[in-house]
Amino acid sequence: MTYWCWTPAVSAAPVHPALQQGVAHYQAGHYSKAITAFTEAIADPTSRAVAYSNRCLAQIQLAAYAPAIADCSLALNLRPANAEAVLNRGLAHYGRAEYAAALADFDQARQLQPDDHRVYYNRGLVQFAQHRYAQAIADYTQALAVSQLQDQHCQAMIHRDRGLAYLANRQLARAIADLDTAIQFEPAVAQSYFNRAQAYGGQGDFDAALRDYSQVLALAPEHAPSYYQRGLLQQKLGRLPAAIADFQRAARQFRAQGMETAYRRAYLRLERLASPPTAIG
Repeated sequence: MTYWCWTPAVSAAPVHPALQQGVAHYQAGHYSKAITAFTEAIADPTSRAVAYSNRCLAQIQLAAYAPAIADCSLALNLRPANAEAVLNRGLAHYGRAEYAAALADFDQARQLQPDDHRVYYNRGLVQFAQHRYAQAIADYTQALAVSQLQDQHCQAMIHRDRGLAYLANRQLARAIADLDTAIQFEPAVAQSYFNRAQAYGGQGDFDAALRDYSQVLALAPEHAPSYYQRGLLQQKLGRLPAAIADFQRAARQFRAQGMETAYRRAYLRLERLASPPTAIG
């Protein structure tokens, strides 16, 4: 997981050069270098709490969740009302699938910063991970309500995830509306088209679903699930040569990606449609 809308904090006191350097490394995506710089900044008492919190965030980006939790807890020992540290620790708990602890941290962060969209967005992620789709939708909606975001990527991300929650909750028209918005903000993100294709398929609008699966593959030619799902629709519509071609591509990509169960599922479809099935290499 990468949290692109997360920005490291800076100290209100005169800023230690290593803290500034760490923030610059983080913003450039150089997370290991950021950790090194934040570690240096920890030596400065005026920067220590912020440096621990920022090092926690950089650890999260590298999926080092246990060290991240330790760093954020140290930051909170130094400054109990540090909302950034609470938020970051919640993210680390989420990364470890410790959902109750994550929700507890996000609820604490909400008390400290009730108008921070990140609190509600990340609560939504936790709710979705627990299949609480209605609660996830409510949290994503609140994130949009309190948000003053100018960053189109962050807006697209919230709409995309709320659209996925609507899809999982079988509210297909609302899913499509959110995914339309996400696509307007970020037309080159394949996942939005894939999710919208699923919603269109659920509505029985197979032509629209086929267009979206094809758009996914134009953006991400190795996206095996889109070949497979497009093949299912082609088969449903009686377009057997097109279905066979898509199942062949799906099987080839699933195998290349080491997804053996999915490969066997696609190959079984081929066996049923082709006589004999075309070899997949």
